[in-house]
Amino acid sequence: MSDFFRCFWIGFKDMWQYSITRNALIFLSVAFFIIIFRRFSIVVRSGGSVFRPYHISNGNFYIHNALYIFDRVIPLKEIRSIDVNSLRAVKLNGKRYMLTLELKNGKSRGIIFGKNKANGELVKSLKKETQKYNVKIHTVYFD
Repeated sequence: MSDFFRCFWIGFKDMWQYSITRNALIFLSVAFFIIIFRRFSIVVRSGGSVFRPYHISNGNFYIHNALYIFDRVIPLKEIRSIDVNSLRAVKLNGKRYMLTLELKNGKSRGIIFGKNKANGELVKSLKKETQKYNVKIHTVYFD
């Protein structure tokens, strides 16, 4: 086993000599760190789970997706309706949910996340969590 690590380390040092490999590894490391940091920062603010795509608390809709470029905290009083669609993904990579948030100012925001048992329960509880804020929920499932 120690021979494996010794050979791995020798190969890694040889790869590190080339600037393109070094720059690519540095870029990927920084990008990965930023994604992890953004994900954990919104999870700490929302009080939800890291493994959930969104969380509703304190009258806000928190989007946990780190690559989401718009504001990831949306007050529920600004949301007019939420459309929930179940999509079949192409090339056999699973099914997805798509939440489309229609805001009262006329803009729409979309979130796509994987379809599994935990996310299914989260989507089912969406209507109960938003009824106090008079948010309409429209569901369309294509199974």
